[in-house]
Amino acid sequence: MSSSRPQWRTPSGSPTGVVLDLRIAVRVDAAGRPDLETLEVTGLGATENREEAIAWVRSARFRPAEQAGQAVDGTFRTRVQARMQIRREPAPLSMTGTARALYS
Repeated sequence: MSSSRPQWRTPSGSPTGVVLDLRIAVRVDAAGRPDLETLEVTGLGATENREEAIAWVRSARFRPAEQAGQAVDGTFRTRVQARMQIRREPAPLSMTGTARALYS
């Protein structure tokens, strides 16, 4: 599969650390064409990203599944996850009290 990179939206009220956890599945025919009628978008952020997933699958190019060297219908499945990391910067050191006395 190849496609442009989608602009996923993060759902409000997601658990700490996890901001997106989508599961996307779509049937792909033997010619590599996705059947949007079978598209399933589930998981955290599915509601906010359904239209983006449709656009992504619609613009994608799929290589069909193969069986015994022949192209056959199949199901493309993927999972999109995003996690947020919070990095705390250390507080700047101040030169007060004893430290100031050392430099006087």
